[in-house]
Amino acid sequence: MFETDLCQDNPLLLWRDERDLFLEELIRLEGRGVSTDNCCELCCKEGKFRCVDCLAVQFLCGGCVTRVHSFNPFHTVEKWNGSYFERSSLREAGYILQLGHHPADWCTNPQRSTKTFTVVHTNGVHLIDLAFCGCDQAGNHGTRVQQLLRRRLFPATTTDPQTACTFSLLKSAQLLSLQSKLSLYDYYLCIEQLTDATGTADVNDRYKAFLRCLRMWRHIRMSKRGGRSYDSTGIQGTSPGELAVLCPACPIPSVNLPPNWRSIGKDLEYLYYQAFGIDACFRFKRRQVSSHERDPELGPGFAYLVAWDAYSKHLARFTNQQEMSTCSGLSALDHANSKYVKGYTTTGIVCTTCRHEFVLPEGAGPLQKGERYANTDYVVARSTSHNSETKKIASYDIMCQWSINLRNRLTELPLENAECLDDQIIARVVPKFHLAAHKEECRINFSLNYEPGVGRSDMEGPERTWFGLQGGGSTKDQGPGYWSDAMDDKFGHWNWLKLVRLGTLLAKKYTNALVQSATHTDEFDALCVGVSPDTVNLWTERILNWEGDRSQPNPYFNPSSGPSELEIRRRLTLEEEKDDTSSTAVDPSDDFTETKYLLYGLDLEQRQYKLQSVLASATSGLLPTSIVELRTTFHRRLVKFRQLQTQYQPETIPLLARLPSTCQDPDSVHEIPLFLPSSLPPEALRKCSQQLISMEKELRIGQCRDSLVQLRTKLTAQARLLKHKFVHIRHQGPNTRSHGLLKRNSTKIEAIAARYSHGFATLEVLDSSNGSEWRSEFKELRKQDIWCFSEAELPSAPTQERAEVLRARVLLNGGAAPEGNRMVSWIWRGSLKGGSEYQGEEFRFEWSKAYARRSRWNEEVMLLAEEMRRILESLKWKSKNWLQKGDDQVISLLTTCPFQLEGLRAYAHRQAHVFSNLLNHFLGI
Repeated sequence: MFETDLCQDNPLLLWRDERDLFLEELIRLEGRGVSTDNCCELCCKEGKFRCVDCLAVQFLCGGCVTRVHSFNPFHTVEKWNGSYFERSSLREAGYILQLGHHPADWCTNPQRSTKTFTVVHTNGVHLIDLAFCGCDQAGNHGTRVQQLLRRRLFPATTTDPQTACTFSLLKSAQLLSLQSKLSLYDYYLCIEQLTDATGTADVNDRYKAFLRCLRMWRHIRMSKRGGRSYDSTGIQGTSPGELAVLCPACPIPSVNLPPNWRSIGKDLEYLYYQAFGIDACFRFKRRQVSSHERDPELGPGFAYLVAWDAYSKHLARFTNQQEMSTCSGLSALDHANSKYVKGYTTTGIVCTTCRHEFVLPEGAGPLQKGERYANTDYVVARSTSHNSETKKIASYDIMCQWSINLRNRLTELPLENAECLDDQIIARVVPKFHLAAHKEECRINFSLNYEPGVGRSDMEGPERTWFGLQGGGSTKDQGPGYWSDAMDDKFGHWNWLKLVRLGTLLAKKYTNALVQSATHTDEFDALCVGVSPDTVNLWTERILNWEGDRSQPNPYFNPSSGPSELEIRRRLTLEEEKDDTSSTAVDPSDDFTETKYLLYGLDLEQRQYKLQSVLASATSGLLPTSIVELRTTFHRRLVKFRQLQTQYQPETIPLLARLPSTCQDPDSVHEIPLFLPSSLPPEALRKCSQQLISMEKELRIGQCRDSLVQLRTKLTAQARLLKHKFVHIRHQGPNTRSHGLLKRNSTKIEAIAARYSHGFATLEVLDSSNGSEWRSEFKELRKQDIWCFSEAELPSAPTQERAEVLRARVLLNGGAAPEGNRMVSWIWRGSLKGGSEYQGEEFRFEWSKAYARRSRWNEEVMLLAEEMRRILESLKWKSKNWLQKGDDQVISLLTTCPFQLEGLRAYAHRQAHVFSNLLNHFLGI
């Protein structure tokens, strides 16, 4: 039974037992099958041929095989030579492809091609005999190029064509190169091997013709999808960026914005901001191959790349531009002045993408010598000029440097009103992943986490775009025009995939944003508990003032005040000395009460924990005198405690009597149970004095409260020590001392956490009611709860040192979430009480960050709702626009040919259906 189920779940196991059957059938197909008498199955003449692409395996004569393939002229045919089938062709069987007429008809005056015509199809390279129409109806059938195109054959040349590629071949080659990243050279090699895999046949080399056809095919399809057939100026009249696939979620006035969008309140105007990111990639290099004169762009500035002529004239004015950085770790500026350009005309590409990762119209341009401002400024100005009415959020990994003197540089651009872009950009930020490489000041002033109106954008769209575009063959040996056309095709495919998947993506993000918004709102409200309303108002006002005027003090900037490493070292030393001498218990000679008895027992419990810790860390062998004295002192106090215990806890007498004799050994005192009320078995606890239970409960509450205060203090010190070591400590000696100090403090943290956990566990024993008041103040302490909010931000430093601090953080709390998803550990709630002034200021910083997290998630919910609305409006507009293009009154002005009119009408309606279908699909999500 098990084997049967396994085979049903895995059909390959079943097939393995029947694979000989498959082999037999494949061998059978090598012969003539039932046609062993050499007769044609249709006319009974001598049969010679069969088609390997047709579903029916028929053995036919030359006349029949050409007749049944009138509609399939590029099927692969084999010929029986008396022993086996060898590769042949329809041309050898006598087939002539007649153009200009119905495939079943023949022209009265065929014009044979002067040479054997070559057709590249998905199943091989075919040599065919071809005849153009030359009869008295030739004028209706068009020129030779038109006759080829109407049979879905794309000619490689427009004068006396001798080579053509089928439309199906060009479609598959384009999609495979874009989606699977298959290089066109490898694709063509596959076509050649389908023609002859032995290497013995002379296959016509049509690789260059294939590339030329594909390049023209890409350009024509992009123009067709851009609606250029519906404009009397044709392709030549294409406006800059007109053929780009636009993002339907971005704000586009007169397309997807409400009529009153300009007059909306200041608190909601961020809904109509256009966010765009800038980045450069150095993978798309191009050697000094050909020139723009010999290999020009087919669509200069029509889609995504800026037109070369105007772009190059602008760059010629900035040949010696030097970019200087005052911020550390900016590789873009390092690349800007780099020298690895020898032999390359193009060293990379700079690109702008929107919040939804669409490449903007005219949003890309080639780089000549690294990532220079001259290139970036021009591309950014061109791409943003297509939507000059909305305010903008700009993101760049070197924003802290690029934004300096931006207005002055914009005035030097050969573009009208380019300097207005500086006024339109109301927020300048650095992408979240790149922000860690900047100085601390940059990490605060250019952070998306603290910028109002950006939602939860990370603005790393350009990086994802580069990842999606990489592969598909090297660009190094392409000419300038081919490179530009290929990049336009890559960007167009990327944008289209983004469009068809955008509705599903935003719906998923919206669902997550609703949950996160509620979570972080509750988190912020919990942080406000214990903070006076006046303080909350004061802190909120400080944030709003900074958001309105960046010259005001930054509420998120921590000036790193607080105790120094030396102060922390002294404090730890004093605390260790105090632990050795102090005691919270009363003197054994005092007159005891129940309170004094419990305090004595709790002190004994702490001494036992300390003894256990010391013994656990001690090496085997002879114990030091200090440990022996510690154990002796504990044993002496335990004897006194047992005398008192029979008086205040008589229910423990049977329990003490059942203790093994080894528990009387002074060497085992650290393992002896004390039998305080919280550690009694249930039956003994029921007999215990309720007053004693209530008193221990109150003392345990105090123990937990004190432990939390101490824990916060130690965690704050740990964060300070980590940051100090990260920034200032170098070389072996200081690192060793610093590491020792961190280890001592970590030991303290673990001890305090253990003390709290024990106190919490005893409270659950003493008062198991879920409605107890202490449960609102205390929770179970988990490892991931033990961390300081100061550790969420680390300054920039070399990788090795960063890894060391990150390891320390992981060991401390098991890792930390990104800032936008980070939750404040519950141990910091109410930390204004019982903490130092420094802890109070740290809490204010964390409160401000929680305020920002709540605000960003609330903005994200609003943004996503608005973007989903805009997607629907954009799709409605696109569908309506295509129907308008296909209106009879419009297209009748373009042509009088009925066949052309029907094509214009049909394509417009088909495109309208594509967008209306997308609209219905997104509505159903």
